[in-house]
Amino acid sequence: MLHGLMDNCGSFEGIQPHLPSGYRCISIDLPGHGLSSHLPAGVMYDFFKGVTYIALVRRFFGWEQFSLLGHSLGAGMALLYASCFPLEVHSLAVLDPVMLTVDESKQPDVTRDCVLAYTKMMEKRLQTPPTGVPYEELRHRVMSHALIADPAAADTLLVRGCRRLTSDTSGLGRMTADREQTTPDPARSAAAADSTDGSTFDLHAADSVAPQPAAAGAGGERLGPDLYCLTSDPVHRITSLLQSLSARQYAAYLSRLQCRLLVVLADDGDRWGTPQDERIALEACKRALGSQMTTVTVPGTHHVHLCHPGRVLGHVVNFLDTWDGKECADEEQAVGSAAQ
Repeated sequence: MLHGLMDNCGSFEGIQPHLPSGYRCISIDLPGHGLSSHLPAGVMYDFFKGVTYIALVRRFFGWEQFSLLGHSLGAGMALLYASCFPLEVHSLAVLDPVMLTVDESKQPDVTRDCVLAYTKMMEKRLQTPPTGVPYEELRHRVMSHALIADPAAADTLLVRGCRRLTSDTSGLGRMTADREQTTPDPARSAAAADSTDGSTFDLHAADSVAPQPAAAGAGGERLGPDLYCLTSDPVHRITSLLQSLSARQYAAYLSRLQCRLLVVLADDGDRWGTPQDERIALEACKRALGSQMTTVTVPGTHHVHLCHPGRVLGHVVNFLDTWDGKECADEEQAVGSAAQ
């Protein structure tokens, strides 16, 4: 399962435990998200690296064929992978997919602007220590940015999406991020990474997912009020358009799709650049797949699968339960998840 930009695999906690029992579900925090490491300074993120990440996970687990479920930018990565490796992907479910489009005539300008913004951010990082805010303020920022109205849903993302800051007592006056800033239920963390036992999560149990104050780590001291920062790398916001294609170029990829495809769109969600770009992409998928493609629209915003999983879950379960028109509950399949 593949999450979206600035999210983490916790965004699937309302869906993953309820998928068909015959599926082994692997959710990953993409690099620079959640509990995964950031790329080193000087190495830029880009959309097409997602194809490589999926290939590495497939190779690690030794899958010959598997299914993908992705949200937002993770859905876009999944679509690209299924286009490049059509024989490996049996089925693909994408939730409010986003594939960032740039008009071909503007691509040189976008690349230049991304590179300049990235170098400026790298210079600033060398001079400015990380700063934190109280947890409640960080939650508010996540809710505002992601248009999430439910505080419990934001807490779910922040289990893997924030860390507590500690002071450095070496005399340098720096603030460092403590990776042990939260104390989530170990069962939740394990299931978010690899769920095979059908365990369930209570999306609205805010007290069980909100970060709790942690003891100061070695070399660190309490800062008074606990301060937190996001674990996602802000560089993503600068370089997300790097190597973006035009709608016509994306359509060339999507024309190679061969797997069964479910597209779940939120009626108040994000879109692929412009309405015309979205139409071009969906038409390319339909031409390639015909009756193998199903498109549904559900009420909600871009994170409807997190805030109102019941609106999405039935469509996904029915899609996965159907194997060439037959029930496949007893088939052992691997589902890789990735998100925006």
